[in-house]
Amino acid sequence: MTRSSRILIAIPLLVVALVAAAVLLVPVYLASGSFRNQVRDAMAESLGRSVELESLHVGLWPTPKVSLSGVSLGPPAEGPPSTVSLDQLDLTVRLRPLLRRQIEVVSARIDSMDVQVELPATDTGAGSRGSSSTRSGPGSPVPPAGSAGTTDAGGRASEAGHPSPAGSTTSGSGTGAKSGFDIAIEDFRLSRGAVHVVDSKGAPILDLGGLNADLRATAARTGDLDVSGNIDAASLLVHLPGGTLGEGLRLQVSPNLHYQAAEDRLAITEFDIDLGGLPIALTGQVDDIAHRRMASLRFQGGPAELEGILGFLPSGFVPQLAGVQSSGKVQLKGTLDGSLLDSPPPFAVDLQLTDGRLRHPQLPEPLTDLELSLHADPQILRIESLRAESANSKVSVKGAIAGYREEPTADLQIQADADLSLVAALQKEPDFPSLAGRVNADVTARGPLEDPSHPPAVAGRVALNDVSVEGGALERPIRHLGGTLDLSGTSLTTSGVDFQIGRSDYHITGSVKDYAALMPEAPGTSGADLQVKSRLLDLDEYAPPKPGTSSGGKTPSSTAGETSTSTGAETSTSTGAETSTSTSGTTSAPGSAPTSGSGTVLRAPQTSGDRAAGGGVPPGNAFFALLAKLDGPVRFQADRMIVRGVETQSVDAAGRLQTGLVSVDKATLGLFGGTARASGTVDLRTLTHPQLDLDLAVKGAQASELFKQAATMNQLARLGGYLSGTLDVAAKLQGSTDAQFQIDLRTLTSTGNLELAGGKLTGHPLQAALGSFLEVPQLQSVPIKDWLQPFSIENGRLEYRDLRIDALGAELRADGWQSIEGQLGMNATLLLPPELSQGLRRYVPKELQSVVFEPQAGRIMVPITASGPVQAPRVTLDAQKLEVQAKARLAEQVDAEKKKVEQQLQDEAKAKADEAKQKLLDQVTGSDASADSTASDLQKEVQGVLKNLFKKKK
Repeated sequence: MTRSSRILIAIPLLVVALVAAAVLLVPVYLASGSFRNQVRDAMAESLGRSVELESLHVGLWPTPKVSLSGVSLGPPAEGPPSTVSLDQLDLTVRLRPLLRRQIEVVSARIDSMDVQVELPATDTGAGSRGSSSTRSGPGSPVPPAGSAGTTDAGGRASEAGHPSPAGSTTSGSGTGAKSGFDIAIEDFRLSRGAVHVVDSKGAPILDLGGLNADLRATAARTGDLDVSGNIDAASLLVHLPGGTLGEGLRLQVSPNLHYQAAEDRLAITEFDIDLGGLPIALTGQVDDIAHRRMASLRFQGGPAELEGILGFLPSGFVPQLAGVQSSGKVQLKGTLDGSLLDSPPPFAVDLQLTDGRLRHPQLPEPLTDLELSLHADPQILRIESLRAESANSKVSVKGAIAGYREEPTADLQIQADADLSLVAALQKEPDFPSLAGRVNADVTARGPLEDPSHPPAVAGRVALNDVSVEGGALERPIRHLGGTLDLSGTSLTTSGVDFQIGRSDYHITGSVKDYAALMPEAPGTSGADLQVKSRLLDLDEYAPPKPGTSSGGKTPSSTAGETSTSTGAETSTSTGAETSTSTSGTTSAPGSAPTSGSGTVLRAPQTSGDRAAGGGVPPGNAFFALLAKLDGPVRFQADRMIVRGVETQSVDAAGRLQTGLVSVDKATLGLFGGTARASGTVDLRTLTHPQLDLDLAVKGAQASELFKQAATMNQLARLGGYLSGTLDVAAKLQGSTDAQFQIDLRTLTSTGNLELAGGKLTGHPLQAALGSFLEVPQLQSVPIKDWLQPFSIENGRLEYRDLRIDALGAELRADGWQSIEGQLGMNATLLLPPELSQGLRRYVPKELQSVVFEPQAGRIMVPITASGPVQAPRVTLDAQKLEVQAKARLAEQVDAEKKKVEQQLQDEAKAKADEAKQKLLDQVTGSDASADSTASDLQKEVQGVLKNLFKKKK
């Protein structure tokens, strides 16, 4: 074969090889990371924003196909911030039309597109227009948020906001740019799309969900563009103060758009909208697409009778959608005149709803005559009328909300005469409390809506009639709430409001300033001037259960790590610094210290307002968290009040609330069958350990009731169930309590005095030990004539000095102490009548018995000591003190005998002197003056002798 023949044969083979290589290698290159990065960079330059691609796949056979996945578009360099993400983008193009300079897109598919747009703050100046029409370089405009740009054959970016066809040979802003290709998109589909528009603070403005599109588009070489098809959004929400519009509405759009490149105009020949069954026709045009995008649009919908009107009502008016049947006549119209680049565009919308009806299975009666007349533009949301009526309720709202996009400010007039069960029936929150009763209100509200520190000023009157609130965050219902509230600005006054929480009832009169601060989330405090009366106030209902107990107040058995001391029927447990007395219900057994179970509690979440009150507010202390936000004078009166199971009567207290510090100027109450007076402070600013600083005086209290019910006092005194009689106690108390109002005895300091009269001590362990020691069984039950006991409490110890008890003709004088652990120590002196002292002879040495058992003033003095556990004390004779006393008694006897002898000698000498004096006087009786003088001198001499004599005797 000749050389030329071989060359001729090789040429076709080489061509075939090159084509085969291209078919095999080009897709490999196009799928490589290098090519993907080139495409990403080209898209970023075209769109004027960052681009991320997870993967890129290119196919050439049988038709060219490009698939992009994980596409993310960052915010643009200028203009409103926005981001776009696509899960998948597939584009298929026919090959053969490319040879005729035509682009025929067989299909374009976008799956799961999410667009996030942030609108800038409202700017009414002209600068907003200029700033929105930004460029990435000289003569090259940057596309606005959410738009899609194209790239020409030379890699130059065309105007993304300009619907110029792909492949345009120019990238400038000239109008009417022509394409070198005819473009036809047979099938463009979007599935699972979403659009979210927020304001500059991140608050939502518009949400479109479940967005699907099926569109067709053609672009001629002249630059003209036609778009038609269908767009469907499963959900549409427009966010407004107090709720949203569009709940449950489906949006369907059938656009027919024509872009005229020569005039740079988008003409809307047909744009049919179906909004929840309301047909809306949109007409108009948008000029200067490349730059200012000046729109002149009109839309008109209805009036149309709709079966389903909830989406046209504010969601706050009808929160519950499920199961609601509604109908009514709706009309919607509006305009948009101005630049689409303004934020927001200059629009005006009017919505009319008439003859509305609403039914729901939970509604006690259907709502009829629903009416809404609403106007909205960029500056104001005006409620011309919002009315709803039922058979026995009526509500109406009028007014406006200015600046609703950024800083909404309300000017509203609200009138209501309504059954509150209607409100509760339409709530969708599962934990929303049930409501009952009626409210009659005629108020105006003026001021900011989103500034908790400056709430709207409300003026008018609200009357409540037998209102009850149950469930939700309240475990204890509020019942029988009734009365009238007069509102003026941020102040509230009432001539009387009554309500009941659990067992407790209240009647409140007075005023509160800045009452909005009482809300849990609100900052600040409220000024108060209140008078509170109650037939029964059970503070135990407001205390949380003890740790390790149920809300029913049952206390489990002592656990490991606790030291338990049995005191008769009482069991006390000490855990570190805190000591409590565990009982189950109330018992009258000796030694018991009953407390009432805390029961179900009123719970409140932890809030910033609670933290501001100081120390945090544990669950169950919502009542005290409310007190912690009040500042001002308070007068409180209660027929009955219960604290830690202790009931008091006829409480009358005056003082001041100071943001959690309760200052008591004067309080009187009936307590344990007597009366009590108190003054001082109770600090609730740290509710985990409230602080007490009180001066307390109790008169005529029954000892049996005091020590049976006052668990803390009994834990130190250990007299519950043993002592009866009438008590007077004066004490100064300082210390802290736990969250259940149980005094922490480790922190308690006190000084005071206790007096008891007409009482009896029966069966006390110390009494039994002393009776055994003295061999006097009658000491098991001892009537008390007098009991005087000065005392002090510190570090968990009760100490007493100069204790005096007079009983059975005997007297006890003692110093000593008792501790919360149940230990005691006592040094005492017994003054016993002889009949009670015979058992002591076995403890006294014989040589001292004659001295010890010789009655002094009819009683025998015996020193003793007592120590050990209160429940089993040891009583011993103080031998050392007894010996000292005996020696002192002997010395006293000797001294007494000496004084007796001296007195006898004095008496004898005096008698003899008197006798001698008398004789001398008799001798001189009857003499003359000189004799009288002599007698007088003699008398003086005798007296001098007698004086000297007595001096010598001494």
